[in-house]
Amino acid sequence: MSKFGVGVITVGQRPIHDYLLPDDCTFVVVEDTERNGVAWARNQCLRQLDHCEHIFLFDDDCWPVMRGWAEYWSEQCVNGGIGYSALPEAFKTKIGDLIEYTVDVNYELFQWDGGIGAAIYQHRSALDVIGGYNEALRGYGLEDAGRADRAYRAGLTGPTRNAAPLRLLAYIHSADVMGENPTPSYTVEEKEAHIRTNHPIYLAELDGPIFIPYR
Repeated sequence: MSKFGVGVITVGQRPIHDYLLPDDCTFVVVEDTERNGVAWARNQCLRQLDHCEHIFLFDDDCWPVMRGWAEYWSEQCVNGGIGYSALPEAFKTKIGDLIEYTVDVNYELFQWDGGIGAAIYQHRSALDVIGGYNEALRGYGLEDAGRADRAYRAGLTGPTRNAAPLRLLAYIHSADVMGENPTPSYTVEEKEAHIRTNHPIYLAELDGPIFIPYR
């Protein structure tokens, strides 16, 4: 078993950055040239990384900017009893209370009122609880929200729907959050159309089973 696994999804329109990989890491890139959808691509990553203890999923417009990011993110979550964590949106999410730690370490894991799907951490055990992404959600939209809700219902995210360490916003850069995407994977019109189609499927997922197979 690899200690770390990092998966990046792309439609092949943007370059893949240096992900500053830690030691003992499996790295995979899934290129969704046929536009099967974000859920499909993320599940492809999970299938190739489920032998790893700590699994990180990224969009190709989001990447680490300093080494030590994987060790920091996973250690903070494990010590806080968190199995699923998403990168907070730097300008839109609000920070809440400090998470109570199970061991005596630096206290930096906070509750946030949300996270984005561009960078996700999960412990391997989370895959046995929530599985993967709902591939009924095609194209773009709501696949991350549905899985995050299942993680919350399963008790993997802490007291709120997202727990993330404070310095993660310095370790991980999201081009989308910073308004730096010159080549979008989907047009605005495509995104809006997919979200309209996916919305009733997403609502059904909120009331459905917590586990969705990824294999």
